[in-house]
Amino acid sequence: MPADAPDSSLEISPEISYVITQHNKAAFLPLLVEAFAREGGDFTREYVFVDDGSSDESVAVLKGLAARLPGPLRLIEQENGGASAATNNGVLAARARLVRLVDGDDLVTPGSTAQLREAMRTAGVEFAYGDLGKYAFDQPFAEPAPDFPAPVPLRDGAGLARFIRNCPVNSSAILMTADLYRRCGGCNETLVSPDYLLFLRAFAEGDGVHLPAPVARIPTEAPGRLSGQQRRSRYESVLALIILLEEQPALPRSLAVQAYRRALSRSYNYARLFGAKGLKNPMLWPYAFSKLSAPAQPLPAMRRALAAYTEDGRIERPTAWLPGAARRGVARTRIG
Repeated sequence: MPADAPDSSLEISPEISYVITQHNKAAFLPLLVEAFAREGGDFTREYVFVDDGSSDESVAVLKGLAARLPGPLRLIEQENGGASAATNNGVLAARARLVRLVDGDDLVTPGSTAQLREAMRTAGVEFAYGDLGKYAFDQPFAEPAPDFPAPVPLRDGAGLARFIRNCPVNSSAILMTADLYRRCGGCNETLVSPDYLLFLRAFAEGDGVHLPAPVARIPTEAPGRLSGQQRRSRYESVLALIILLEEQPALPRSLAVQAYRRALSRSYNYARLFGAKGLKNPMLWPYAFSKLSAPAQPLPAMRRALAAYTEDGRIERPTAWLPGAARRGVARTRIG
């Protein structure tokens, strides 16, 4: 349910809505809010926090910090459904044309949102992302403010090709229009992590721009952080490529082949990393074939590659890998 911002601060629509998802982040919230207070930028803003069923003191801590934010706090509390559902709900509640996504333990860097917005304006696109740095919990602001070099436009499929190859950042690097978020489908709530598929969907929708400087910093250690759940996260990275091809049947053949080869390469290397060497690696021959050729319909081979990540060798996801919204049968695969 939306929470308690003064009516006077909501009379004028903000220029940028920050959408922050949190689950049991009470220890990080003072750092997060302090980073927002230090960020600067000549624009009006609001902070839409989505608490994803926290069992700690996150909500109380956040309310106690509200006065430190440089814009009104709007709080949505939901039953635990996962970061993807929380992100969708936050964006749907946002009032601004532009949305900046932030994870509850990441710290925005000074000037970053203004720089992302300017990069979007000069490139004439609806989507910008930057790089990520790191911070230590006991010295969160030790790093100097970043220098921002010239942004790099990514046009004609270049952004999609880059992210098919690898997803080097998370959603805290993103500034996009709320309209693009809805058009591309937003987050798939059957996935625990919102990041990879959201980047793929955004770049499948059109051009973007990259700001090659840290626009947020992630903690060097954060218990339970999604990117640390390796087997599930690697499974989802291949599943995201599968969903991309399912949603984009008219994708250029070169990009479809790249996605196919990346899925099989990733699965072969994962199986090898965890002890399946040589001929014992079940992905050896599919991977070798992918280096030589690509089937007209790559999806069946990509789906079979999911078996490399599960304990029992099945392609179906274990129930334990499903977020709360999917377990309850209320997950949306896309919005808009």
